[in-house]
Order: sequence, then C-alpha cells, then structure tokens
Amino acid sequence: MKDFVLKPISLTGKAGGSRYLEVTVDGVTLRSAGTSDETETKHIWRQDASMRWSFTSSSFSRVRSHEPRIRVNILGSGNQVGSCAFDLRDLSWDDPIISTVHRRSIPGTDFELEFELGLFPSVTKQIEKEDVKNNIGIALGQDHILIGDITDTEFTLHITIVNLFGTNIVETPVPRKSIYWVKYSIFGVDVETDTFQSLHIPKFPVMRDSFRIQSNMEDLSIFLKSHPLRVQLYCRPYLREGVHRDQAIVVAKSLLTFDSLFSSSLNQQHSAAFLFKVQDPFKVRDPTSMIQPSLKIQLELEVAEKEQAESVVVDIEQAESVQPPKNYSIKVVSFDLDPIDSQDDETDFTSIKVSLSNGRESYISENSFELDSYGQMDL
Repeated sequence: MKDFVLKPISLTGKAGGSRYLEVTVDGVTLRSAGTSDETETKHIWRQDASMRWSFTSSSFSRVRSHEPRIRVNILGSGNQVGSCAFDLRDLSWDDPIISTVHRRSIPGTDFELEFELGLFPSVTKQIEKEDVKNNIGIALGQDHILIGDITDTEFTLHITIVNLFGTNIVETPVPRKSIYWVKYSIFGVDVETDTFQSLHIPKFPVMRDSFRIQSNMEDLSIFLKSHPLRVQLYCRPYLREGVHRDQAIVVAKSLLTFDSLFSSSLNQQHSAAFLFKVQDPFKVRDPTSMIQPSLKIQLELEVAEKEQAESVVVDIEQAESVQPPKNYSIKVVSFDLDPIDSQDDETDFTSIKVSLSNGRESYISENSFELDSYGQMDL
C-alpha cells in the first residue's frame, strides 16, 4: 500500500486573497488548505497542505492506465481562478525516486503553480486485502446479490446517472439525428439511459438504479474496489429516415470507481464527475480545455439496521399448568370427601371444585387429591 501525495508549494501571480487547490483522483475529490502567506506576486503554503490518496499496486496501475490525466483546480473566494493538469504516467510504482517538484503555467492567467508529486509508504495501517483476498465469490440469490462467504449484512447500492457535460467539444463524424445513450453493466445487469439526439445538449432523465446485496463490510469493500464500473457512451448512426444502423459504436469510455463509498461514513450520497476518454473516430476539439467530456454520477451505499432478535424462554411445564392470574378470587364450589363410591375402594380420595373469577371472567377447576394416613390431602 502506498499513498499518492500532491503537496502545493507556491502560486506565483497577482495577489487577491487566499488560494487553495481541489483535485479529483480515482473519483475521490480533496481540497487543500488555503495559502497562509502571500506577497504582491506570490502565494505560499506555509503549513502542510498535502492531499493524499491511498492505493494498492493494482489499483494504482488501473487508474494510471484508464484515468492518467489529473486536473488541478485553483480556487479563491469561492470561484475557480484557473486550472492545470499533470499525468500519472510520469510516476512509476517501483520508481526509487520518491517525489518530484513540478511547475505548471495556468492557461489564461498569469499564475504559475509549483507543487510536489510523489508515492510514499502508506501512513494507514490497512492491509493490501485486494491482493491477498481478490477472489471473492458472487452469486445471484432470489432477492439479493450474494458477495463473499459471510452474508450477514444487507446493503443497498444506489447508482444514479445525473447528466453529461462537456460533450459539446466532441467532434462527431456521424450524421445529425443519430442517437446516443449511456450504458454500464453490473452484477450481470445492463443499465441504459434514455436515448438523446445531440452531444451538444445531451438531455435525458436522471436514472437511479438500486441493487440489494447481502455480504459483509470487508468482502463488499474489497469486491467493489477491485471491480470498477466501466461506463460507455454509445452512438447508433442515422442512415435514412426512420432507420439507424443496427450496430452501435462507442463514442467514449469512463471508469467508475467505488472507493469514495468507503472513504467516509456510510449511508451518505457521494457525487463525482468521471472523465470520458473519447474513442476514434470521435475527437475532442481542444484537449487542453478546462471543460472535458464527463459524466456526473451519484453513489450511495445504504446499510440496513440489524433487527434485534428477542429471545423467549418458555417453561413448558409451567405453560401447561393452570396458573391463576393475579387479582383473581378463588371460591370453593363443592367438596366431596369420597367421590369413588365402591366397597372395594380402599384408598381415600377427596374432590374439590373451585371457581376462579376476576369480575369479568370466571373459570371452574376440579381436582382429586389422595388422603394420607393422617387424613391430610397429599398435594
């Protein structure tokens, strides 16, 4: 386990209040502390304003391959001042060089950002469970998806596709009236948005899907973190009036990760924008633009509260016996000293019939008791 660390150092340019950075890596957005010292031409981070993301070797390799371009947004007074980018492919997991200092000019401004990038041994005590236990089984139950060996907790995973933005800068070789849609697959289920007809204004209803899961927190975390969601933007080109090509083509791809679900408390909604990687023959007009094709998605992992099972101990012998409730009065109805009238009867018995009443209900009970040698009832 290693921590990818971005540490802001200084921001050269016209002063105007405190500045801070906001960066999204692998779906997790962090914001630095603000500059604590400034001159007329330079903002300086005096305190440690480092932002830190934890990775295993496999997860870092995945992000480095699929989402290598990382954008750094510079904010001040609640507004975005500018942005720049760096590439994770400049870093190697096995590189002995721990960190390097970078300088980036901010397009459209007179700012220059100086920051440090590096991979350091993780400060957390987490074990690389993704590498140790990466073959977690999954099965489809009657009402739930079963993940792992111990499925004692019920979860609900909510995935909401909110909207597309930045697709207006995509150059499309297909005719107008072509149709587009977003699709992803999870747990063997294909999920698609409604179709729309323009990348310039991609309008479709917000789509929310929920998946019920039975698992445990450890197995579910490992499974979802090691199985990112591949989201694709599709197009079916227009051919002629009322006819579109049968085979769809991929306009762009994105990789949706679930790490943010486990970076804070559960039962909270997490919003993230995932960059799309445009595929040939589609192209982006300006790769350096601050706005890039992206998909806004909301994730939520809801954990059901476990019901407290009530333990009831039943005394069978006591339940079968007649126990007079409290506040009942007992009245002797009849008394027979020798209910068995026989000359051969050598055993003395007595029979008592009693009435139990609480004013609303009454019960009659009759029992026989054997008399001992002293004429006492043997209870």
